Amino acid sequence: MTKILFILILSFSVTCFAQDKLTIPSESLRNFYNKTIINTLTDSADRKQCEKYGFILIQTDFDTTALVKKVGDIKFRYFSSEVPLQSILDKPYKKHIDQTIYIVNHFLINQDTVDVNIGRQVIAQVDKKNAMIRAECGGTMGYIPTGRFIYSRVSNSWTFTPDSVFLNRAFEAMKKKLNKN
Repeated sequence: MTKILFILILSFSVTCFAQDKLTIPSESLRNFYNKTIINTLTDSADRKQCEKYGFILIQTDFDTTALVKKVGDIKFRYFSSEVPLQSILDKPYKKHIDQTIYIVNHFLINQDTVDVNIGRQVIAQVDKKNAMIRAECGGTMGYIPTGRFIYSRVSNSWTFTPDSVFLNRAFEAMKKKLNKN
């Protein structure tokens, strides 16, 4: 009897939770990527990168066909991790030394939270056969997403929270901790 009751409760739970699970359409993910890219990669430092190299390099394995290609005078050039770096760089390759590569990906945190993250790498050396890349440090404040999207069942919409909100919270927490000592 307890086995039957356990099986019934388990199947009921799985059915209830499966119906509650939110699926995230590709169109929504594209919007999340675009919002995060525009919010993060359109400041003066990125404008200087674009002026120097002609474009901002973005590596992602997400479908780039509907991602933003240009914001104002800032142009984006996308490539996947499967593509050799040399195939997307203009010649001479040497002129790309110190160019930043932004790596964009997303994480499904749970059924109503999606994080879009943008990491940084820098081209240290490149020739026709090899490319050496330096990874940049993400800091010591723990995990801070570049953009977080939270779904509200009440408003039936997604809310964007940029990394600046998380950074401000972390700074405030550090200030409080320092003031207590």
